[in-house]
Amino acid sequence: MPSKKYDSNFGAFPSKSDEEAKITDQNRLCEKIFQKRAEKNNEGALPDNFWNMPKYKGSYTGEVVAVSRLMKKYSMLAISRAIDSPEAKYVLSYRNKKLIPIIEKYQKQIDEEEKTAEFVESRKEDIKETRKPLGKKNLWSQLE
Repeated sequence: MPSKKYDSNFGAFPSKSDEEAKITDQNRLCEKIFQKRAEKNNEGALPDNFWNMPKYKGSYTGEVVAVSRLMKKYSMLAISRAIDSPEAKYVLSYRNKKLIPIIEKYQKQIDEEEKTAEFVESRKEDIKETRKPLGKKNLWSQLE
């Protein structure tokens, strides 16, 4: 479920005010796993700035560290798809060992998608389309 406060870009971008810290990919992924935990525990939506509350603060920082380690090996998209997959339905932490094979599976899919996309793009560049004449045919075009 995409959050309304983030754009579709995966890079870090400034928050509402410049004084606040930037939201990184690790923060987004941690928010995703905490939202999954809240749904499992029937707690409803997470409050704003939940990472500052004593209930979540320790586990949130631990999850950020775990996500940072995963992001050294895998892309954010692979990790995000793995968390949303049905195979990871009961995975509620990035430290769970069952998550790594699922992430590897999605990372392979992403790598294959990138290879095919590069091949298709290079193929399109090689093919040149002939240009069709514009407008009606006139006397000058008949002479040529």
